[in-house]
Amino acid sequence: MAQPPIVVTGADAPLGKATAFALAARGIPLILIAPEGQAGRDAQAELVHGSGNPDIALELADLADPLELREAAERILARHARLAGFVHAAVARYETEGHTAASIEMTRAVNHLAPFLLTYLLLPPLAAEAGFSPEGKTGDRPPGRARILVATSPRHAPLAPATPFDPDRAFAAAQFANVQMVFELSRRLDGSGITANAIVPSLAAPRLEGLARRWRHKGPGAIAHSLARRRAGQGERVAHLAIDSGTGVLNGAYVVRNRPARAHPAAYDEAAAQRLWQESEIALGIGLVEA
Repeated sequence: MAQPPIVVTGADAPLGKATAFALAARGIPLILIAPEGQAGRDAQAELVHGSGNPDIALELADLADPLELREAAERILARHARLAGFVHAAVARYETEGHTAASIEMTRAVNHLAPFLLTYLLLPPLAAEAGFSPEGKTGDRPPGRARILVATSPRHAPLAPATPFDPDRAFAAAQFANVQMVFELSRRLDGSGITANAIVPSLAAPRLEGLARRWRHKGPGAIAHSLARRRAGQGERVAHLAIDSGTGVLNGAYVVRNRPARAHPAAYDEAAAQRLWQESEIALGIGLVEA
């Protein structure tokens, strides 16, 4: 059977593009989800040209717009009965407060509710690849045949929104929600053959001032090259967890630089994770796999 594709968000930004390139270079068919605009189209063309892999499709959808995500998912499901994975590599931080048309704060909408909704929408073809029957709760294929992978940050914590808006608190809370989501999702899909993991591809963002001092005699081109190398390394880490056979049995893990690690202690509170799950369902008007 032909290799089913992996869906990747965030290919219009550095981490998502590096992840997509690492997967495409291995010959994996991809479906990119990016917002309307030239950045997504440029990323698709660049990935096809740079990887030599022509099997890279693009779906235009704003991660902050549930309707656009639903429409994109419908188009994907119409063409693909099976998916090998879903990788959410869009990690966004907003300096100013903004809200979606449904009055949801943008940091939460893009970082957490988008992957939550896409997981729900893409679950049927992921389950088909894993040989999973939601009715029978059984899988006839090895664990990791289908994978859900959410890129997150070490700066995650259960922080309440602040007034006035605090971008650091909003970002940390959204990343914490994703870690909780992954842990709860792995419990709900246990035994299905579908794995769900959270990954921190880098412990810290590159500091431009440090790079500038290090490469001051070599000019701005050297700084750009160093940044590109770092991003490529991060993309390789995400791609490794998305497809490598040796990591297929990982499930419900918080992975830092491709090694299981401990997340914030509060992320392991199952009752709190279930409450977050219900809140996310209510915000999106959906219901995911029953516990």
